[in-house]
Amino acid sequence: MDWALTGGSWLAIISLNAAVASALGRSRLNWFLISFFLGPIASLLLALFGRSEAYELAHQRAEQALEDLSRSPSL
Repeated sequence: MDWALTGGSWLAIISLNAAVASALGRSRLNWFLISFFLGPIASLLLALFGRSEAYELAHQRAEQALEDLSRSPSL
């Protein structure tokens, strides 16, 4: 029974890391594989180094779009 609990927890960590990586603009498959071997250590690595340049660029574009909307005259 302990193996099922441990395996389920490990699978949850792997799945969560893959989903977070995808949201941060990283490869879901790569982080799935990294998490398979490193588990919680991969979570820490993702938290520290997870943001990609694409994510930063998208964030800057979104901020610029919001700024442009706030400057436009209302009808």
